[in-house]
Amino acid sequence: METTKKTLLEYLLELKELNDKTPQEPLSKTPGELTGVPKITGFEFTGLPLLGPELLATDIIQKYLFSLEDFKNVKKINIIKAPMIMVDKDTDMPLNIDPDNLGDTTNSKMYMLPTYNYRPDAKEREENKLEFAEEMDLYSIDLGVPIYDPKQLSTVSLGPGVWKMPTVYHPEQFVPLNEIKVIYSAEGLQDILFDKTKEEVDQILEERILKQVRETLKNGKINVPEIRGILIRCTKRSFKQSVEQK
Repeated sequence: METTKKTLLEYLLELKELNDKTPQEPLSKTPGELTGVPKITGFEFTGLPLLGPELLATDIIQKYLFSLEDFKNVKKINIIKAPMIMVDKDTDMPLNIDPDNLGDTTNSKMYMLPTYNYRPDAKEREENKLEFAEEMDLYSIDLGVPIYDPKQLSTVSLGPGVWKMPTVYHPEQFVPLNEIKVIYSAEGLQDILFDKTKEEVDQILEERILKQVRETLKNGKINVPEIRGILIRCTKRSFKQSVEQK
């Protein structure tokens, strides 16, 4: 049976989680224990974004990218060292990877690599399906900021639970305001605990709510659905079709 490949988004979220656990010190192991990437001595993962110089320092992440679902059709990744490069005017190919160039710059231009907001699951743009080309010129990969759809944050959409909502800022004082939303159904719990009396169910419900609120406060992590894009800095030719720039 064919196993499901991990996506680039899942991989980046795992890297972020791994880095968040030890924010004060670089990791000397690589993200292997969490992601399955083999360990290479001397490689330090110091957080996102993944930049060209770091990708060039070791081929560990380059090789791992090819195992991800997003890169299933990619055959070659050219790691770019700097955000500005010299490219061919007609093809946008970086001149430093052209094996036949003997120093000819007559048909070249300086090119600042744009940042693309790569959203492979953007259903609203099915007519413009995002897909990497067979050859990529890659400088950096990073997580975009989380976006929250109000429709997904409604009481009906979330359902019973204790939810840490996204932080909002007071429009005048600009101080952060935090919210924990408690959604429950006493009737639903009564159906589940059918052998309990109403008074017993009410007591159990109160205990569960208070326990989860304390855990949510202690944890501090937003646990509602979010939409994440991936910020990729690369050449335009790295995509089969044009994509949205940041």
